[in-house]
Amino acid sequence: MVGAISVLISQPVFAQVREVTGIKLNSTENSIEVILETPAGEQLQVLPRITGNTYIADIPNAQLRLKGGNTFRSDNPTEGITTVTVTQATNSIRVTVTGSEVLPTAQLFDSDEGLIFSFTPAAFNPQAQQPPPTPQTPEKVETENQTETTQPSDESAQTLEQVQPGSETQPDETYKEDESIEIVVIGDQNTGYSVPNATTGTRTDTPLRDIPQSIQVVPQQVLEDQQVIRLNEALRNVSGVSADDSFAGTLDRINIRGFTQDVFLRDNFRQSQFSLRETANLERIEVLKGPASVLYGNLEPGGVVNLVTKKPLSEPYYSAELPVGSYGFYQPNIDLSGPLNSDRTLLYRLNAVYESNDGFRDFDQNVERVFVAPVLTWQIGDNTDLTLEFDYLNDERPFDEGLVAIGTGVADVPYERIFQNPDAVRTVEEFGAGYQLEHRFSENWTLRNAFRFLSSEDFDFRLTSWIIDDTGQLDRRWRSNDDLYESYALQTNLVGQFTTGAINHTLLFGVDLNRETSVGGQRRLPDDPSFFINIFTQEADPISKPNLSDLTLFARNNNDRVDTLGIYLQDQISFSDNLKLLLGGRFDLFDQRSIDLVSNTTSNQERQRFSPRLGLVYQPSEEISLYASYSQSLTLTFFRLALMVPPWNRQLAVSMKLALKVNSSMAGFLQH
Repeated sequence: MVGAISVLISQPVFAQVREVTGIKLNSTENSIEVILETPAGEQLQVLPRITGNTYIADIPNAQLRLKGGNTFRSDNPTEGITTVTVTQATNSIRVTVTGSEVLPTAQLFDSDEGLIFSFTPAAFNPQAQQPPPTPQTPEKVETENQTETTQPSDESAQTLEQVQPGSETQPDETYKEDESIEIVVIGDQNTGYSVPNATTGTRTDTPLRDIPQSIQVVPQQVLEDQQVIRLNEALRNVSGVSADDSFAGTLDRINIRGFTQDVFLRDNFRQSQFSLRETANLERIEVLKGPASVLYGNLEPGGVVNLVTKKPLSEPYYSAELPVGSYGFYQPNIDLSGPLNSDRTLLYRLNAVYESNDGFRDFDQNVERVFVAPVLTWQIGDNTDLTLEFDYLNDERPFDEGLVAIGTGVADVPYERIFQNPDAVRTVEEFGAGYQLEHRFSENWTLRNAFRFLSSEDFDFRLTSWIIDDTGQLDRRWRSNDDLYESYALQTNLVGQFTTGAINHTLLFGVDLNRETSVGGQRRLPDDPSFFINIFTQEADPISKPNLSDLTLFARNNNDRVDTLGIYLQDQISFSDNLKLLLGGRFDLFDQRSIDLVSNTTSNQERQRFSPRLGLVYQPSEEISLYASYSQSLTLTFFRLALMVPPWNRQLAVSMKLALKVNSSMAGFLQH
């Protein structure tokens, strides 16, 4: 027998990522159908294989975008089939169907809805086991420079259907001598750097190319490849974002487009920063550039960073790591997830980290950090999910203000020299808890309700640098801060999809209710005396540390409360596949109260503000988005400074621009 085998190697580095927006399971008289719905019936490439009595099909360059989560499972859908699952793998979708005892017969069809898998149990098919099928429509194999279409002849297709694994007739006895077999080898070089969708820009799961604002995503694959430990390490990937004053290296503060940002988002919840954020439980980081007040209220106009946390998985997952580095650094951590019951309606995830680090400076103490974050998800019903989240952080690290600067440069002194008290530390203890409740009325309407509580207590006691003259004479003074911050946030929003004629709408209506309180102050020695040292001639001199009770001068002693209510409405309008309009608006009510225990005065004020948003996106091709946007941002000046500045920051940022946004699977998080 003489045969010919042609091998076509396809490397879809720039292949478009297809989306599966819905999954249906239909039962017929003798079989079941699993329908993978795609927009406009887009065709999917299928790479099937058989393992025992299990049929497995991998669909490369595909993403699940289901309303109820990125996992579909059906147990015992019909007699002879035990499970049907559709899950998200790295840049691919996996369909798995397991027969009770024998492999069910599988057939594939392309339809206007998407891709249809038809499975017939062994009881209804005498030829139960068959090789993995291919779609019955011509399959397109795309490469970077060419596209080929292959279709087996009727005779060869019939021969493939007749040959069963383990049968007496062997495949080489049935093929004609002049027949050829085409083998498609897929080389997947997409490492997970491409994230096509984000939620920060619209509070809905929307493709980046459809959002009229600059959004950059740092996905989990980047966090893993870079071995990111601190948040500022991940944000180096984002243009327009840089590290800002970190209060002697003890908290995260960033600068976005020239504006210092003290507030981050955690799963769309506002969160003021009093410590270094933990990255071990982060799924990805989304950075929205430009005004974002229409969705999140009081924010600086430069933008905001949203930290998206990891959620429980339906399949068991266990990971343990022990990073070790220089200067006594080690950080054991675990990431555990999976189901807690047989029907997989109760899922858990646990991230835990311990960190110890001596540091490169000659201090007497080191970094001690503990972080624990358990998450529990309960699928109450087919359309209702409840997620409970908890996290605890205890962080103690040196309060190191580093070397001083003289003029325009850093002073020329040894880097290991310190000018504060060597045992100065800052401690932070945080506890957070919350829930996320989601109910799907239908495929098009979803109600979400979420609550988040955060308590953060921090303390420091140090000899801090004050001012320095040209001769290197440094003025230092004793300081101690002791503060307690608490926040309560409740969010409710309704998301609906509907049409008016040929126009598609995604409507978002929501209400945010927040309360933030802070109690604490700063203490100093009476008359605030100076302790001088010459940085060029002296090491840290042995100044005796006073007792905390000796610091009787209160420079700050306050009790503050801020209540906010925000109501927002947004409509994402799609006139066609390449023309989208975004309309939105938010109305905020602020109620502030401050008690200054130093001056024994109380201040109150109430404010209200409307923030609009308008954006238009035109896409001349799949790779290019042209957009123009108009939006506003507001920042509320804290009332303790009301005598010095107006109650509102009058520098309201208005974003008006025409931009070119280029999208590709390689660019991913580097697209802006």
